[in-house]
Amino acid sequence: MQASIKPKPDNVLRTKPSVRTCVVCRESSPAKELLGLKVLNQMLVADEKVAGRGAWVHLRAACLDGLELDLLEKALRTKIDFENQKAWLTNLRLLAQKRVLECVGLARRSGKLLIGLDHIGKAKAHGSLVLCADDLADGSIKKCGAHARQFCSGDELGKAVGRQWAGVVGFCDVRHRGRAFFWWNLWEQLSFVA
Repeated sequence: MQASIKPKPDNVLRTKPSVRTCVVCRESSPAKELLGLKVLNQMLVADEKVAGRGAWVHLRAACLDGLELDLLEKALRTKIDFENQKAWLTNLRLLAQKRVLECVGLARRSGKLLIGLDHIGKAKAHGSLVLCADDLADGSIKKCGAHARQFCSGDELGKAVGRQWAGVVGFCDVRHRGRAFFWWNLWEQLSFVA
């Protein structure tokens, strides 16, 4: 005799997003909107997700600039080698750029990346993330639309997609777009250290 399977109500399948508090401004936000910080071998490490004891900071210039040693050591309950905040933030900006380029490469390999001005119209129609090379001509940037974001050089974008040069790329996949936007936003907010 087979037992009948009762469908679960819609509210059972939904879970509330994790909420975390920024260590600098003390505002609570969903974890996906914050950068996670943890300590490995007395070194401060940043990532989208943090397992174990961690601290969280908003992807805002004011919060990122407000990271101080005493604040972090109190939140993480351990000693941290964090003597040069500006150098750490500069390295964090480089990490963010690297992660965006990794997302570009992954989206390209999975066939979920649009490359070139001819294809960007499709990306704009899907509400996608469009990244423009910072050395792209002004007229080409205007063709990309108001929501296009300037990023790195065309050489760097090209290398990420397996070409010599790429001026514009657009994500048409939610997963890659979300991760790329997270890291691009961090990169943009850290422009004060460049």
